[in-house]
This record gives sequence, structure tokens and C-alpha cells, in this order.
Amino acid sequence: MIRIVVFHLCRANRVHDRVPRHHPPFKKKLNKVVKKFGSLKRITIFTVVITKTLIPMRTIEQNENHEVIGLTTSELTEILKSVKKGSFAFFEIHTIPSMNKTGNPYFNQITKITKGNILIGGNYQTRVSNNTENPNFVPEKCNVGEKVEDSCVQYNEKLNRYYLQYEWFDQVIPKATYEFEGNSIEKQIFSDFMRVYTPNKYGVNIQSVKMENIKELHINKIHYIVENEVEVEG
Repeated sequence: MIRIVVFHLCRANRVHDRVPRHHPPFKKKLNKVVKKFGSLKRITIFTVVITKTLIPMRTIEQNENHEVIGLTTSELTEILKSVKKGSFAFFEIHTIPSMNKTGNPYFNQITKITKGNILIGGNYQTRVSNNTENPNFVPEKCNVGEKVEDSCVQYNEKLNRYYLQYEWFDQVIPKATYEFEGNSIEKQIFSDFMRVYTPNKYGVNIQSVKMENIKELHINKIHYIVENEVEVEG
């Protein structure tokens, strides 16, 4: 869509004074945009820059077992919005663990790399009802964000941020490793600064992660690799 806009803007930049009279709405909108940004040339340059910095979704590898696709965080978010039923997946996420700041030389300097099998698209209310044998269970409002069209994606309007809600299981706990300044580091070295994790009181291990922190995700025989480099705390 952006490439089409670039084409029209570049073309209009050459023939601005010759916009067809039978298409006044286009000319009116064009003049309005030009007035706002100062010049059509500036808009064209800006749009071309955006086009060059986008990473289009592409197939990296394909075999009889699965397909490997490179994509952006935004593209992955749109794909996950369609996951509305419980589906098992594998992911790799990079996060900054929650730590106490006072006297902590590792504060915001540790990267936690988590890999493992998860369930996405499950219904939290149903999971807790089954786990507690309480058919009348009603969950509290989630502080992370609202579900997007009953999918595994959550959206926080205040922060304008998307999250992936997932569940992990005690039988196959995702494995975590840690890095400090690009090198591997053992958790016991900084564990005294870590904040205590509070498990779900109903025994359902539901968590959320910012979409920007997802590096890889495998679901339905497709392995997605996020190619835009973005690090977000949490």
C-alpha cells in the first residue's frame, strides 16, 4: 500500500498542475496534504524513506516439515490476532527481568532469553474453572490490556502497546538463560536483586509479553523469525 502511495506521489509531483479536472476529490485532498507538510517533494522523500526501512514478510526456508518466514513485529501481531482457539506453540523471547534498583550494578543490564513450549489462544476463565472445579469463576479485570477480538493478543490503549498472552506448564517449563553485556551470566550471581515472582493463585500459569520482545515463534508448521531489532523493557 505504501509503495502505491509512493508511486502516486512521485507521479503527482511531476504533474501536480495537471491533475485531472474530472477527479476534484483527489486534487482537493492532495492540496490539503501539501499545505500541511509544506511541499509535495518533502512528502515524497519521507514516504520513500519509510518504504525503504520496512522489512517485508518473506519466506526464508521451506521444506516438508515447516516453513521459515521472516517478518516484522507488526506483521506477527496481525497474524496472532487470528489465533482465537487454544494452540500449542514454541517461542523465544528476550526480556529485561524485574529487579530492585538500589545498589544493583546489573539493573536493566540483564537480558533474559526464554525458549519453550507454550499455549496461546486459550480461555483463562475456562482454564481456571476446570482447574478449580468452579463453574461460576469470574476473572478479575486484566491490568495488562484488553483482548483483541477474543484472540491471544492484548492491547493496552493507554500505552498503545500489544501483548501476547500465553500459558506455560509445570511439566515443560520454558528454559531461561541470561546475558550481561553480551556475555552469558549465571542467575545466582544477581539473584539477590531479583524481585520475587508471585505464581498464579489458581495454578494456571498465565503471563503476557510485549510483542516487541518476541524474537521467534513456531505455530502450525510455520516458524516466524522477527527481523526488526527492538528491545523493550519487561
